[in-house]
Amino acid sequence: MEPWLPMDGGTLTITPAGGMEDVLSCSWYRRAVSDRTLILRHQLPPKPTYYYGKAYTKRETVRQQCSLHIVNLTREDSGIYIVQKQRAANLTSEEGTIFVFISALEQRTKLTGKAIAGIVVSGLLGIVGVAGLVVYQTTREPPLS
Repeated sequence: MEPWLPMDGGTLTITPAGGMEDVLSCSWYRRAVSDRTLILRHQLPPKPTYYYGKAYTKRETVRQQCSLHIVNLTREDSGIYIVQKQRAANLTSEEGTIFVFISALEQRTKLTGKAIAGIVVSGLLGIVGVAGLVVYQTTREPPLS
């Protein structure tokens, strides 16, 4: 998965593990495997075709190695994604599942020059106060008995 922490508004590419030998088609699903959760199915060459399912949002494409690429991510894109690689009739097909979390972290505000100056001055005043207390304690005369 690239990036490892996808952000709201960003892009995401999910590349399934395993080889592509004898793969006839790749199907991507959102949340579960059913007709209504199919995002898209890509039939590989020699006759490459695409079938778009009910979960297709026009933001998904298939790239090399049957990877799923999604643009303009939203928090609703968070969830389980399932890929199925269909192989030739005499070979076993593969299925893989991944959970994706789309982060909606807001960009932190930057500190202004005045705020930084305030922090520095406060720190210096604190140091001066502690130093003054230490000097007072060490120079005062002991109490009379």
